[in-house]
Amino acid sequence: MIGGFRRYEESKGERMGLLDSIFHRKKAESSNSSAISPEVAEEALTAAERIIQDYGAAMLSKRATQSGRIADVRKLPHSKELIKQAIVLVLRVTEDSQFREQLKSSYLLLAGWQEGVGDAMVGIYANVNPGGDPAEIMRVMTSQGAEWKAWEKWRPRVMEEERALTADLKKLGLWSRYDYE
Repeated sequence: MIGGFRRYEESKGERMGLLDSIFHRKKAESSNSSAISPEVAEEALTAAERIIQDYGAAMLSKRATQSGRIADVRKLPHSKELIKQAIVLVLRVTEDSQFREQLKSSYLLLAGWQEGVGDAMVGIYANVNPGGDPAEIMRVMTSQGAEWKAWEKWRPRVMEEERALTADLKKLGLWSRYDYE
């Protein structure tokens, strides 16, 4: 990946076209060629890497406030669909198993970005395990009741989307039976 986090400044249309050329297997300019030209493939990969970097920066910003929080999709640097396409493209070409796992995790974490959340992130502020000690959960819920209610409202949507994202990766052959199960 290209070093550092910086926003990719080309228009979304140009980036989408580059990614579409890979995903839809468009032929290169030459009518004799049945493969994608190396230049187009390299441009698409570079665009995908930059999109992933932008998404990584957004995830770091979200994580800095608290993990497990749900943010509005408008705070993403690119559309979810474009980020998904970029991750899938890089997953298909990388051989680094650790990086592949990070990409799969990042793909699933897109579920934590939901439409309609608003400017403030939703979720709990304390470091408490929702499946942990019931007394501790009750103490936190009592002190942060409104935050818990908002989190409980959004959590089913996040879980549903996470299942759908997992199904996407399985359908694409990018998920093994040993991944996160």
